Amino acid sequence: MQYDAIFFDFGETLEFDSPPIPEGVTKLLQNMGFKVSVEDVYQARDRVHQTGLSTRDYPTPEQMERYWLIYFKCLLKELAITNKLERCAIRLKEEFRYVTAMRQTS
Repeated sequence: MQYDAIFFDFGETLEFDSPPIPEGVTKLLQNMGFKVSVEDVYQARDRVHQTGLSTRDYPTPEQMERYWLIYFKCLLKELAITNKLERCAIRLKEEFRYVTAMRQTS
């Protein structure tokens, strides 16, 4: 069989047009005045993932909202950022939602 063309779904499958979550979270936290590095956030993310927290356990949009709040709280705890934990987690979730929405509309 001979092919004239092969199509790849490149955007959001093979390549992403925005930085990975840990890199975006690092920038957000730094803008909020926290001294964290990208490596710190990657390591914290890995520790959160080791707990078994997974998006597949939160299948509906409403449940996903809860997932992201839990995820960001866990991430902040792993980074030893416990001052105003709830407010920081909510802000990260809202900023994350905004960036995700902007990616989907562009």
